[in-house]
Amino acid sequence: MIHEILLALLGHVGGLLSEAKDADGFVLDPEVDCLTGAERNLIEHAVKVGFYYKQLSEFVASIRKHHLQRAAGAAGGTGAGVFGHYAYGLAKCIEAALDAYQERVVTLEAQVLHEPSLPLAHICSASDDDR
Repeated sequence: MIHEILLALLGHVGGLLSEAKDADGFVLDPEVDCLTGAERNLIEHAVKVGFYYKQLSEFVASIRKHHLQRAAGAAGGTGAGVFGHYAYGLAKCIEAALDAYQERVVTLEAQVLHEPSLPLAHICSASDDDR
């Protein structure tokens, strides 16, 4: 279960976690009955940052794709590559922040692998800084 939470922190869900129907975050499968209500709330609170990570990653990918298409058009002589440089700069800054966040999740995973007895609260508190 911990590994699914770590994957959800990077925007990947499946099995125990899925994207909410109202697209407001990730939620635990209601059929999972081995967790208390408090544990469920703790997990869903922790993986909310993973949902934000996924949304921002998709935004950055769309800006990069749009920028590359415009740059290719400008190379052909249409002059369309000038528009969107500010958006591209914003996307690059967001991408740098996402890369730093991803490194923190990798470090957290290394901690969990080194000490498997770490409580769920440790993982959840580690994600609080990025909220």
